[in-house]
Amino acid sequence: MSAMPSRSPTRPASADKPARAAPKRRPRGRPSHADAVRFREDVLGIALEVFLEQGYAGASMDGIARRAKVSKNTVYLQYKTKNELFRTAALHGLVRVRSELDTSIHGDQPLQSVLLSIVRQVQTLAADPGLRGLARLLIAESQRFPDIAAAMLDEVAHLFEPVTVYLRQAVRDGLLRVPDPAAATLDLAILAMGGFNFLLSEPPTSAAVLRKRAGSVVALLLDGWRP
Repeated sequence: MSAMPSRSPTRPASADKPARAAPKRRPRGRPSHADAVRFREDVLGIALEVFLEQGYAGASMDGIARRAKVSKNTVYLQYKTKNELFRTAALHGLVRVRSELDTSIHGDQPLQSVLLSIVRQVQTLAADPGLRGLARLLIAESQRFPDIAAAMLDEVAHLFEPVTVYLRQAVRDGLLRVPDPAAATLDLAILAMGGFNFLLSEPPTSAAVLRKRAGSVVALLLDGWRP
């Protein structure tokens, strides 16, 4: 989840250049959709970088604008408050999680194989230092900013929605007995990440160790979830 490179703002034409030089570099009118999307991603990537480095309280809209090489007013036009920018930047950092989990549960495979695939995907994500940094940040700020913590818990549940959808279908098909698929999804994610180890230590790198742990997690889940 590395920050996107920042875009340099258009500089005003200097006295020794033609007066129309600046408009040629930055045409009048609204930016194209592609430019607007790229600018938004640049700002969000840099904002997340600053929040991870300085924490929520230490980061400022001024500092984020300076690092992004844009005016503070430009940032405020997109995001009215630091709270809004933080929530949006954090979600931006988590978006990749949803897409990767989504691809891990496609196909007509046996239940155990699908669960093993999901657990291995979560293990891979847990090894991402950016994701671990974001999780630590949200936990550190959860007491001082409970509204942000609550909002991000909702976002995490949203990101794991593909897994919840799969579990619901497995229950309908009679493959699982899970009273609350959404809660079961979070249990699966916590077990796959290694619980507190996700935050307190570096994840194991041995493929053999990871495979063994994934198999143990799936066996534990199936022992409690199967009818």
